[in-house]
Amino acid sequence: MAYWYSHQRVCVLWRDTLSSSFVIGNGTKHGGVLSPCLFSCYIYKLIFSIMSAKVRCNVGGVYTNILTYADDVVLLSPSWRALQYLINMLADCASNIICCVILTVCMVFPPKNSIQVG
Repeated sequence: MAYWYSHQRVCVLWRDTLSSSFVIGNGTKHGGVLSPCLFSCYIYKLIFSIMSAKVRCNVGGVYTNILTYADDVVLLSPSWRALQYLINMLADCASNIICCVILTVCMVFPPKNSIQVG
C-alpha cells in the first residue's frame, strides 16, 4: 500500500479535455474507499488530544467536543473562549495539516434552557 500511494499518477479532466498524467507526492485519493480510514489514522493524535480536553458540550446526554468524518472535523464547545482553546489545540497538533479557511464555518446555538432577555 505504501508503494501504491507513493507512486500515484493522476490526470485532470476539465470539460472535455484530459491532461497528461503526472505524479502526486502526497495525500489520499479523493473518493477512495480507504481515504477516510487513512485520514482518521493520520489525525488520531489530534482527535485523541481534543477528546481528552475538559471542554465539552452535552449533546443528547453525551458529552463531546469533536466529531469527524472523512476529512471533515467539527469542534463543539460551550463558549467562544472554549472554542478558541480547542482551535489552539488543533493548531498545535496539526501543524503539518492545512485547514481550508474558505470552507470553515463557525455557528452559535443558544442553550436549550437559556433565559432570553429583552
